[in-house]
Amino acid sequence: MGRSARCVGGRADPLLGTSYQDTYQSRLAQWVAFGQHLVARGVLSPPRQPGTIADLATGLWLIGTNWLPFLEITGDPRDAGQVARGADLELAVLAPYITQTAAAAPRQKG
Repeated sequence: MGRSARCVGGRADPLLGTSYQDTYQSRLAQWVAFGQHLVARGVLSPPRQPGTIADLATGLWLIGTNWLPFLEITGDPRDAGQVARGADLELAVLAPYITQTAAAAPRQKG
């Protein structure tokens, strides 16, 4: 069994695993609260049951935290266009939930 297989879930370093889990849970709660705020403001439609804002936030988390390591293997993380593709993927995940009102709103600069 390779080193990476033993490190799954922080088992090789329980303290690191616990720290990551705590950080993840805290940040996920913040993203869920932000998503709920966007739903309340009419920017996003809520996911259809059984989906949740937490599911949407988790998907965005996975893209955001793994895009650059993915590029390290499959592309060039120094290429701005390839890096920006990560944001494009996040928008693709969000697109079905962006309300028509929000999509039609003028964008503010700055």
